[in-house]
Amino acid sequence: MRRLCVAAVLLTLLSSCSLVPSSDTDGTAVASRGDYCTSVARLRAQDASYNGLDGDMQKRIYARSYADCVAAKNKLLR
Repeated sequence: MRRLCVAAVLLTLLSSCSLVPSSDTDGTAVASRGDYCTSVARLRAQDASYNGLDGDMQKRIYARSYADCVAAKNKLLR
């Protein structure tokens, strides 16, 4: 049963990889902030995938999560 669960998770990860943009959507971010925010946004999009949301919604969640992360990081650095 454990192997089946692991296989299902891996299959889900592989199938959702192409739905999440691989580049930053906002070019104003500094590289280190962009890397962190990209990771956060990918995690949120993967959460959406796990919950059965379609590819369009995953992309919207990615974009919004990334933008929110960059805004929060910029606000902290002021």
